[in-house]
Amino acid sequence: MLKRLLSALLPRAYSDAPAAPDAVGALVDHNHFAPVPMPWRSGTTLPLPDWDRLALQEPAGLTDAARHDWWTSASAHWLLATGRELPGDYRLRSSPDFLLLSNLADRPAQVFLQFCQDVHRWIRRNLGDIASDAGHGKHVVMVFGSEDDYYRYISHYYPEEGEFALSSGMFVNAGYGHFAMFEGGMEQMQPTVAHELTHCLVSHLPIPAWLNEGLATNTEAALFPQLFAPSAQLYHPN
Repeated sequence: MLKRLLSALLPRAYSDAPAAPDAVGALVDHNHFAPVPMPWRSGTTLPLPDWDRLALQEPAGLTDAARHDWWTSASAHWLLATGRELPGDYRLRSSPDFLLLSNLADRPAQVFLQFCQDVHRWIRRNLGDIASDAGHGKHVVMVFGSEDDYYRYISHYYPEEGEFALSSGMFVNAGYGHFAMFEGGMEQMQPTVAHELTHCLVSHLPIPAWLNEGLATNTEAALFPQLFAPSAQLYHPN
C-alpha cells in the first residue's frame, strides 16, 4: 500500500516568502507568530523546511528566550504552510509547551493539548534527568486527518525503495524533531502521544534503538496498563 502511495506523489516547490499575515490569522487561534522567511527543501510533496539554511538565518545576539520564540515562530509558519496544503480545516493551536496542527474540533483539540502537557510533565518527573527539553522552540505535534495524509507526510523520511511497516505515529528525529500521527479516538491517540513524546525527550541520549524503544513502551504501559493486559493482546510469543 505504501509503495502505491509513494508512486502517486509528485514533488513540488514552495516559496521562500514568509506566510502572509491574513493567511496566518486564518489558521491560528489566539496566537501571533512573527514572520520568518522559510527556506524549503525541493522535491517534496508537502512543505519541509531546509533546517540547515534556516539556522543560518537565526538573528545574532538573541537571548535564550528570544531564540525559543524565534524557532517557535519558524515552526509555526512551517505548520501553517503544511495545513494549507492538506484537505480539510487544519488549524494551528498552541499550549505552553506544544504547537498542534490538526483538523480536530475546538474541544477535542483542547483536550488533546492538555493531555500533551500532562504527559510531558509526567515523563519529566518519572524519568528525571534522563528526559531533556534541551533545544529551542515548542514541541511540534502533527495530527493528520487520514492515514493517507499521514503516510504522505512521513514518506519523506523513508528511503525511496524498500518495504516498511505500517504505524499509527512516529517521532521524526530530523531537523526540528517532532512527532506525527493520524486522527483517531482519544483512547487511540493518547497512548501514541505518550510513546512518541518519550522518544522526543530521550532523543539526546546515545543509546541503542532497542533501549530507546523500551523506554517509550514502558511509559505507554505505565500510563495505559489496560492496553498491555494479556487479554488485550493481538499477538503472543507463540
